[in-house]
Amino acid sequence: MSDISSQSTSPGDARTLAHPQTEDAGRPNLTDETTWRRMSIRFIFTGTVRQLRSLLLPAVILLFAGGGDTNRQLVYLGIGVVFAIMSAGFNLLEWQFFRYAFTDRELVVRSGVFQKQERAVPFERIQAINIEEAPLERLVGIARVKVETAAGGAADVKIDAIERANAYRLREDLSAARARARGDEPKTAESSTAPASSDEVTASAALLASEGELLRKLSTPELLALGATSGRIGPAAAVAGALLQFGTDLFPESWWERLPIERAETLTNVNVAITLLFIAAFLAWIMAIVSTALAFGGFELRRSGDQLLVQHGLLDRRRTTIPVQRIQAVVVGEQLLRQPFHYADVRFESAGGGGGEAGAQAGSGVLFP
Repeated sequence: MSDISSQSTSPGDARTLAHPQTEDAGRPNLTDETTWRRMSIRFIFTGTVRQLRSLLLPAVILLFAGGGDTNRQLVYLGIGVVFAIMSAGFNLLEWQFFRYAFTDRELVVRSGVFQKQERAVPFERIQAINIEEAPLERLVGIARVKVETAAGGAADVKIDAIERANAYRLREDLSAARARARGDEPKTAESSTAPASSDEVTASAALLASEGELLRKLSTPELLALGATSGRIGPAAAVAGALLQFGTDLFPESWWERLPIERAETLTNVNVAITLLFIAAFLAWIMAIVSTALAFGGFELRRSGDQLLVQHGLLDRRRTTIPVQRIQAVVVGEQLLRQPFHYADVRFESAGGGGGEAGAQAGSGVLFP
């Protein structure tokens, strides 16, 4: 077997170890008693659905493009079934080979179906622990956990499927371990990484809601005002422009030739275009309010020690940790529609990370929308 080859970006940051087989100075402190944990088995379902979702539209087009040819549609359907089975099989292998564990000083993750990797994140280097709950994950009761280190860039560790209660428990365990590694006093009681029971879901959610000092919370009237004055109503201008350009072609000319009023065709077309313009603008405005409510509903900004905690989203629930020491600038923006109401949004720019997955060395995000 090959020895460990370490690929580290900087001393103390997360390390990627290829084909870990032997014990040496570069290997995490693993023992035979180390308890390895897996992702939730529901990862196979969510991973397969996500992969099939991107092929849904082409599949529908192919099924209806056969012109009623049953044999061709059956071929397309068979191809889709085979792809779904292959996708589920690959996700099963990914679930089988993904494991994570705690040592006395690190979080260790092993992954890879064809190319094995072992990633070790020292507790004292952990900067952010983010939890995301997309609609599909919320439907089956799981969440995604992302751990970032001081190196910045993309998340160093991602656990794509973990029971919701265990996700919040894991976050508390990592926060406590980081505090101990840095010599700080942990803010939570002694905890265990054992899976939480169903009775602990409510308790974990209550702990999350009461964590840290509440700095700002978005009320329902503020949320509606945010949507009504946000830049999301931009599509309304495009729709309105299209209606003005093609409004005269909406109805056949023969409809207007039957009217006895002189120039009724021109006047009626203009009236119809103006009416449709207002209807389209109103619908786009409503859509902007709804989309903003879905994105920022339940927004809370809290501070816990040297970190800011941002939580928002009704369907796609996101909880982001922002280390205060990484904030480089705070930007206050006043959009045109908000200026008459004296509203502004607050954003931050950070040195590395920022919760994004682009791998850039600088990030930005919303402190208050």
